[in-house]
Amino acid sequence: MMLLLDLMFLNGCFVLTYWIHYQFAQFAITPEFVGFFVYINLLWMVVSRLFQTYRSIRFERALKMLFINFAAIVVFFFLFLMYFQLITFNYLNRDELKYYFVVFFFLVMVTKTVMRFILPFLNRILNHRRVAIIVGYNSIARELSNFFDNDTWSDYHFKGFFADTKLKHEPFLGTYNNLKPYLENDRVDDIFLLLSTIPMDLKHQIVEIANNQSTNIHLVPDLSYFNSMNVSCFTYGNIPVLQLQRSPLNQHHNIIIKRIFDLIVSAIVIIGLLSWLTPLIWLANRLLYKTGVFYKQWRNGLNNKPFRCYKYKSMYDNDIADENTALHDDPRTTSLGKFLRKTSIDELPQVLNVFLGQMSIVEPRPHMLKHTNEYRKALNQFMVRHIVRPGMTGLAQVNGFRGGIFDDAHLMNRVKMDIHYIENWTFWMDIKTILITMLTLVKGEKNAY
Repeated sequence: MMLLLDLMFLNGCFVLTYWIHYQFAQFAITPEFVGFFVYINLLWMVVSRLFQTYRSIRFERALKMLFINFAAIVVFFFLFLMYFQLITFNYLNRDELKYYFVVFFFLVMVTKTVMRFILPFLNRILNHRRVAIIVGYNSIARELSNFFDNDTWSDYHFKGFFADTKLKHEPFLGTYNNLKPYLENDRVDDIFLLLSTIPMDLKHQIVEIANNQSTNIHLVPDLSYFNSMNVSCFTYGNIPVLQLQRSPLNQHHNIIIKRIFDLIVSAIVIIGLLSWLTPLIWLANRLLYKTGVFYKQWRNGLNNKPFRCYKYKSMYDNDIADENTALHDDPRTTSLGKFLRKTSIDELPQVLNVFLGQMSIVEPRPHMLKHTNEYRKALNQFMVRHIVRPGMTGLAQVNGFRGGIFDDAHLMNRVKMDIHYIENWTFWMDIKTILITMLTLVKGEKNAY
């Protein structure tokens, strides 16, 4: 339904206007026109699929829902313009195009807003809300009922619980034995089953009772130990399986957005900065220290796979570079190297790793192989950091946890920040982290040595 509505908006803005532009002339329907028509429709279906814009609006958080649709339209716009770079097509001029995109954007966003806010609001006013009951009782059931009762935009009318014993401070509809007669005599649109709380000998009977009614059945799993993770349902043959996704960065559309951003930023830095800075540092190192320009060190990357991390050389050649972190006034550091490390210029070549897909601009910082083996033994959740690519900067670094790790508290706080970033990533979080990093570089960082 929503897909068809969006396609109507899309074709109204970009196909119908093209035809109107040529006053419905037959010659306007050329093979190029048909190709363009097919391209934009398939493109929107693919992009909306990648961004999952048609997930249930009723349960989606409002701001998240609007941001997902906004991001989908931006990516669609970029790929839309790419069409005209690859194929010559006498279409409307660019000045007109920008207005049609504004109209399309407005129609899509307003429709989603109406579906998310206005319709539930009208249902509440007209008392057309869906009647819901919960079978089973625990803290999760109580939290679910609170959502139904307190969410301003919920169009559910929660009637109460069925449980094994009477509830004193909750709306109690009866025990499990009362479920069948209740469903036969009262209207119920949605049944939420907490099978983990129902006695084993009654589960089959209650599922049968629910299946024999013309209601929607929802299974509520107990995922309280994983409440910060995203959950997706997949079917393997006839077996439904819940997959826990620790990070929004496991989702395809976020991976694409982040990768495009990394490629653009790294390419700009490589062309605009490294192209002339690298020869200067190489010349200085050759004249002063008889050495090269790059230092390559093995670090742990995505899925704990080692990769060569690039840096500008800032130390004299030594045998412990892969084992010991740089210290304040480290005798291994050259005079030029002190400046490079203090200003963090020594980290700039890591944009090469970003461009190659081994790192990202923002994500948890990578560690030496030796340190990773040590830290994973000291802290249980340490290896969670490796479900994403390592980054040039990260949330931990802009919150003061930069440099060497010299005690358990520092390690725990850094990993805590890294996991918070992984589990709560947004594109705005990346932008904010980059801005704070740049500000810190200008002001100076005490742990940069």
